[in-house]
Amino acid sequence: MNKNIVYKKELNQKIAELEEAKQKIKECKLYYENMFNANLDMTVIIDKSFIIKKANTAMRAKFGNDIIGKTCHELIHGENSPISGCFGCAAFSNKKISTGTICESNLNGMWISAEVMPIVKEDGTVDEAIHVFKDVTKEKEADILKEKREIYYKTSNESCLQLLSQKINMDTLINDIGSVSGADRTYYFENHIAEDGTLLMSQKSEWVADGVNPEIDNLELQNIPWLEFSTLWYEKLSQGENIYGLVKDFDTNERKVLESQGIIFIIIAPIIVRGEFIGMIGFDDCNGTLNLLENNKELIINTAHILANVKNVLSIQERLKLEKEKAEVANIAKTQFIANMSHEIRTPMNGIIGIAELLDDIVTDKDSKELTSLMRISSEALLYLLNNLIDYSKIEAGKIEIEEVEFNLKDIITNNVNLFSVNLKDKPVCFTAEYNSNITLFKGDSVRIMQVLNNIVGNAVKFTEKGFIKIRANIETLSANCANIKINIEDTGVGVKEENLEKIFMDFTQEDGSTTRKFGGTGLGLTIAKDLIELMNGSIAVKSEVGKGSIFTINLKLEMVDEIKEAENFTNLTEKTIKRISKNKVLIVDDNNFNLQVLALMLKPYGVQTKLVDNGNDAIEALQKENFDLVFMDCIMPDLNGFETTCTLRKIEKNNNISPVTIVATTGSTSNFDRERCFESGMNDYIQKPIVKLELDKMMKKYLNNIPMEDIKKSDNKYEALSPFIKNQSSFDELYNLGNDMIKLTFDEIDEQLDNLQRAFSNDENENIQLYAHTIKSALRNLGMTDIAKYAENIEKEYLNFDKVGVNLNKLIEIYEEIKQEMN
Repeated sequence: MNKNIVYKKELNQKIAELEEAKQKIKECKLYYENMFNANLDMTVIIDKSFIIKKANTAMRAKFGNDIIGKTCHELIHGENSPISGCFGCAAFSNKKISTGTICESNLNGMWISAEVMPIVKEDGTVDEAIHVFKDVTKEKEADILKEKREIYYKTSNESCLQLLSQKINMDTLINDIGSVSGADRTYYFENHIAEDGTLLMSQKSEWVADGVNPEIDNLELQNIPWLEFSTLWYEKLSQGENIYGLVKDFDTNERKVLESQGIIFIIIAPIIVRGEFIGMIGFDDCNGTLNLLENNKELIINTAHILANVKNVLSIQERLKLEKEKAEVANIAKTQFIANMSHEIRTPMNGIIGIAELLDDIVTDKDSKELTSLMRISSEALLYLLNNLIDYSKIEAGKIEIEEVEFNLKDIITNNVNLFSVNLKDKPVCFTAEYNSNITLFKGDSVRIMQVLNNIVGNAVKFTEKGFIKIRANIETLSANCANIKINIEDTGVGVKEENLEKIFMDFTQEDGSTTRKFGGTGLGLTIAKDLIELMNGSIAVKSEVGKGSIFTINLKLEMVDEIKEAENFTNLTEKTIKRISKNKVLIVDDNNFNLQVLALMLKPYGVQTKLVDNGNDAIEALQKENFDLVFMDCIMPDLNGFETTCTLRKIEKNNNISPVTIVATTGSTSNFDRERCFESGMNDYIQKPIVKLELDKMMKKYLNNIPMEDIKKSDNKYEALSPFIKNQSSFDELYNLGNDMIKLTFDEIDEQLDNLQRAFSNDENENIQLYAHTIKSALRNLGMTDIAKYAENIEKEYLNFDKVGVNLNKLIEIYEEIKQEMN
């Protein structure tokens, strides 16, 4: 009896436990059911035949409640879609998760990613799997848009380049960019003027998508008067503004024309060439699929800007081509005339010289001797001029041939000194020559080298009344069996004005008319010298100062005949011998003399030696000749800018195993892009202009050791009148503390560059406009006048836009004149 009671008690306990377990199972099933339905992704449970056994709320919401018993393929791909080959089959066979991406019409174009996860039982078999669908339409459309944008960008740029090289015409360009733009219609309208002066526009090129009506033959789109169509559009486009938007939002007249062509959305971008509105490029949406066209808006507008630049270059090329053809015809006639006349005159001149020599032998009295001698000297001088004309005509005709013969360069220099020393016997002028002991045998055209020296030294003798003339020749570098030779011809003659230095190598040109009257000559000697040196693959340059003299520098690369030893009198400047061993030496590189002087003064308290150069080439040369611990490198310079100069220096250092010199960029830019360019080119750091003492102090302490400091005495403030214009007082104080002379120097610099800027603007010298505006901007920032500097900055940025440059230039001049009046 007692045993039954125990059994009954145990049975009741088991039943209670079983009920509790059932309740927990029920709760778990409800919990997992809720989790299954709470999943925002569309989820189903399928069997091996992909028949849906269970579907969550998201799946039923998308495909309805009657999907149980259907296959996933039927829902996604259609009723007759085969199951074999589906990526999901792999989940059942290899028991691993399988993924894929699908887009079908049954999903209304929706892109989904699908993931099949097998449900593996304890015995390792798989009868069911969880199939999860995610909506990735936005991500996929973004990828498609990005791809189409890249295709459009590449196509538009390549087409513009082909138009520039004249490999395609405007029709082809519009076809190319229209087909990848996402537009339904793309076209080009060109402006032109009617006989009565009315400004018209006409459609010239067009591309249309399939199913869109072309309008290229629509006569109503030809010779449209701009002001009748839309004054507002003309004003905006001619000012460089773009027009875009829904046609229904435009004015009545514009809407009427556009809606007649079935246009729903439109983008119009102007083409501005040298400040003139010459036409426009348009993109239409006729089907209401605005998304792609609107997303490409910036690229489309950018195409118009590129096209404007291409049109600008093409117009310049066409003008240059016509001018070149005219110049070539005139040049041929001139060269032929010179050659003919020179030869015609030379024949009787030889006769006159011969007769003068015969008379000199015949006559015996002193007066007759002087007359015949004068006649002979004058005739020889005239023959020298004629020979110059003949050489000039040969060079222009390309009939000068450079010979390669062995010669002794030292002998040529010595003979030149002996020849011209006779002409200096009545002048207090010392004529000498210096050269390395290794200036001996070379291969080259000795006759032409002698002719060049004669022309340059002849000028030195002619224009030097006292002092000295010196020829100095040395080998700059040696490589293999070649030598780079530098020949300097220095004199203490009358010198040449800086603005005339470029002229002296021009045809038939002397510094001024008085030179010809006083000294004679055709103005061809230096032209011929330059042409001959360049024919020998060399170079010639000149430095001069009025009243102090000139230095002509010839660089020639000549083949050595015998082995040449290292120079005895001068340092051999081969790159491999360079070592950086000096301390506390700083090189400053800037094309603006004012910036050079300011930074040099700011560095004075640090006790460093400074060297100033105004271009990248001189910087490279200085670093090859001397050792510097620190270089301040301006980024924006003509010819070789700071980035290019640094790249070149880093290559030289790497190739010759030289320790890299520290280079700090001096830049007026605040953009991350320009800063990254500094580091990419090989610079170590950068300091922003205008340079302030605090930042300079950090830079000096960072890169140089044991820098002594001197105190700078502050100047008396004489510039209270400037205070209303100074927006950055610290910048002005930095400059002001260097001395009152620096303030004056700054204004002198602005005066000069502002004159240059106005002249460049009048002559359409775009690159010079940008250069002068950059210099003025830097000077104004040094004065702390940041508000006014913005006008110069606008000119620098918009230097190709004639109208914007004009507006900003007028404002800059107006305020600057006000400043000068305040300063009295």
